[in-house]
Amino acid sequence: MDLLSLLWQQTGKLTLQSDVYAFGVVLLELLTGRRAVDLNQGPNDQNLVLQVRHVLNDQKKLRKLIDPEMNRTTGKIMTTMESIIMFANLASRCVHPDKLQLILYTNSKGLSMASHKFGYQWLRRSSGGSLV
Repeated sequence: MDLLSLLWQQTGKLTLQSDVYAFGVVLLELLTGRRAVDLNQGPNDQNLVLQVRHVLNDQKKLRKLIDPEMNRTTGKIMTTMESIIMFANLASRCVHPDKLQLILYTNSKGLSMASHKFGYQWLRRSSGGSLV
């Protein structure tokens, strides 16, 4: 069972924490080119987060996970390993339970400031406490 399932089971609600976790899952899907859950895989390989979370900070293992499409040149933009590592680091923070709490705590003020400074309406807090 992954963190998102646990959060849903414990609270029955989607929260900022579950939203950040889900965002991390989407990042992992983009990074690997695989689905979050693939029932066609063996029992230990069905959950993408559980399968890759422990290797996201190991550059050699990370190279094996990357979707081959990310290594191609698209127009003038070429994905560098440095940017992929930063991308994987962000995904890792979003899906790791301990790091997730730190992200939510340290970024709550920064999100409010970014929303005000740049006028991003989707970053402002709703009355329910979640970001909209």
